[in-house]
Amino acid sequence: MRPATSIAMMVAGLLLGLFSRAAGQTDEDLLGLSLEEILNIPVTSVSKTEKPVLENAVMAMVVSREEIREAGYRDLLDILRDLPGVYVVDLTSSEHAASEVLIRGIEANTKMLFLLDGQRISAPTGEPFTFLRNIPLVSVRQVEVTYGPAASLYGADAIGGIVNIVTETNEDTAPTEVWFGTGTSQTYEAQARHRVQLGDKATLHLTGGFFSSQQEDLGDAYPKTFGEFEVDPSLQSHSLHAKLEAGALEASYLRLFGSRNNGIGFQPSLYDYSGNSTWDLVTDIYTAGWRHETDGAWSGRAAVEHYRNELEPTSTYSYDFSGSQEFEDHSFYWKGESTHLSSEVQWQRGPVTWLSGGLMEWFQSIPKTDVDYPLGSYDIHYRNVGAFSQIEATPTSWFHATAGVRFDNDSRFDEQWNPRVAALIHPMSGLRLHASWGTAYLAPAPHKMYERWGVIEEGEYVHLPNPELAPEVSETFQLGVDWFPSDRSRLVLSGFRTVAEDLWRIEFRGPIEIDGVNVVHQTNANVAESTIQGAHVSGTYNVWNRGSFFGHYTLTDGTQTAADGEGTVDLNHMPRQSYLLGAEWSGHRNLIRLVARGFDHVVSNEANTELAGAKLDGVWTTDLFAERRLGTGWDVRVGVDVRNVFDKSYSKISKFDEFFFSLPTTPQPRRSVSVFLRGSF
Repeated sequence: MRPATSIAMMVAGLLLGLFSRAAGQTDEDLLGLSLEEILNIPVTSVSKTEKPVLENAVMAMVVSREEIREAGYRDLLDILRDLPGVYVVDLTSSEHAASEVLIRGIEANTKMLFLLDGQRISAPTGEPFTFLRNIPLVSVRQVEVTYGPAASLYGADAIGGIVNIVTETNEDTAPTEVWFGTGTSQTYEAQARHRVQLGDKATLHLTGGFFSSQQEDLGDAYPKTFGEFEVDPSLQSHSLHAKLEAGALEASYLRLFGSRNNGIGFQPSLYDYSGNSTWDLVTDIYTAGWRHETDGAWSGRAAVEHYRNELEPTSTYSYDFSGSQEFEDHSFYWKGESTHLSSEVQWQRGPVTWLSGGLMEWFQSIPKTDVDYPLGSYDIHYRNVGAFSQIEATPTSWFHATAGVRFDNDSRFDEQWNPRVAALIHPMSGLRLHASWGTAYLAPAPHKMYERWGVIEEGEYVHLPNPELAPEVSETFQLGVDWFPSDRSRLVLSGFRTVAEDLWRIEFRGPIEIDGVNVVHQTNANVAESTIQGAHVSGTYNVWNRGSFFGHYTLTDGTQTAADGEGTVDLNHMPRQSYLLGAEWSGHRNLIRLVARGFDHVVSNEANTELAGAKLDGVWTTDLFAERRLGTGWDVRVGVDVRNVFDKSYSKISKFDEFFFSLPTTPQPRRSVSVFLRGSF
């Protein structure tokens, strides 16, 4: 029997069993609650004040613990992939690690802020956020996603929005939870959390995760392109998170490590895809905070954080850069460290809440360095001072307004002022209208300001540092409607427009003499602009508290400065249109979830698929998740997760706005199957 036939029969059998047992089951915990009540979960990261997500004037979404379990999400990338306005390109390149994430046409790896319990886990020195399946969700209570600029509260990098991962503090959950899985491509993964009670007032939360996979054999999947090369796209990651809660004191430690082959996404003739070619990244974050509550209107918080992000020197790969010169066993390196002191104070009385705070940050950065190439290295020290203030008012039950501004002074560039205003109108039960406007900026990372590479030969060129690089800046306006037509249905519509200026591009600056040789000088410079607009609509309909139908549609369009600096070209970071349709059915012991995703502007690779370079106006992939709860005294479940059920082989558009070059034939993963066991004790 062919493997594909065996998989299909196994999946069909599991689905049949689940459907036959799910009929007649209900979820007693949800009976009597409307969809609006279920979804109106308190969040803190949108405005740094806790309030139900539906009562925030700025558009936000929250994915709860229950949704994470029911959807089978295992890491942050799984959640982002299902959100409206989000597009994920897998198997990409270099600093963007295994996946490139775009939100409303903005590249989230560098232009969106990622938080863990309100503290930054994005690199403060500007290196891209790397998605390496190293943030397990087994201990996560909810994930909060804010669309649009958030620099008025969080400062640099919050151009596209913020993602806040909130870990468990609820002692009503079981003290221990584990998750084990294995599947195709020699994939093995595990996640576990454990809560330890230390006396009457202290609790220690421990979480760990491990992932190892050979991923897809590109030589088999794309033989015309990769068949002649030794391809090893293996990926490994692990994480450790320890969080201590002791009254008003909170302290935590987070370690993330990931290792992957560095060549995926580029032309194999230019890169070494062997197992010796790796990109090893380690992150350590230490945080301590103290909260002060009073019986009156005042409360406050102070925190200290130390962050270290390093591309380990063991990361090596060889490549033929632009066909100019072959570098053997090159080693690339970066290191960023920061110490962050902050304090906040909040005053709340009646319908008015005032929040203000300040911070001081010290940074050290060894920018991205080719340690084998004799163009010098840098050790950069700088600092940032910031202060913000925000006021929220609810003068009537149907109107809420927010206004805030933040000031930052960085020792490398000019001062930055970033305001944000937003309003929410609640004219009738189940209907909310919101609008917001704000600005944001991306601080130039030292590894961009001091980036250099090239070939010192007559007629060739070098890429030299630009310490005068200024921040990228943006302005975003968004409107939205959130409507609950009935207790079981929801419809969300949001439109947006972003104008970005001073974007970084490679600029040619004519010949320069280096070691007596005339070579062309080029550097990163603020020479580009981009305009992005679009809309997305999403809907949910619950069926008798046992199932639901859901989906969303996103339209993204815009223009950007052409590569030669003359005129503009159409935005092609992501498909102009994307779709998601899904259905979920759950019972007392069983759950099944089917999701189909569609894209347009998808072009197959001419050399590596049966589609032979055909331009596809629409490509659909389908994922299946199903599980059954075992009849034991503990909450133990087994299941199967199938990605790309019908085994589509194609290439998505991948275009890095940061570098302005296009990789239109980035290969995408084919079908994968994993089985898992998880339990709470």
